[in-house]
Amino acid sequence: METSSTGWVSANLRAARARSGITQAELAQRSGVSANSIARFERDERDPRVGQLIRIALALEVRPSSLIDKVESASEDAA
Repeated sequence: METSSTGWVSANLRAARARSGITQAELAQRSGVSANSIARFERDERDPRVGQLIRIALALEVRPSSLIDKVESASEDAA
């Protein structure tokens, strides 16, 4: 199993989907990326390919970069 080295994409994807108020199945339908793949991306089991990332971002109406930018935690901010 491939695992992401950062976890940023999964956290950003979950947050963006939650803000949009849609399910993984709805995101899959809107983006053309399988629901299984969406779930694996959100569980940080895989990172999306560039094309998938772009289709997901378009479906969520966000910039693709917002899905790959590093998530800053409160503990990192305090450092």
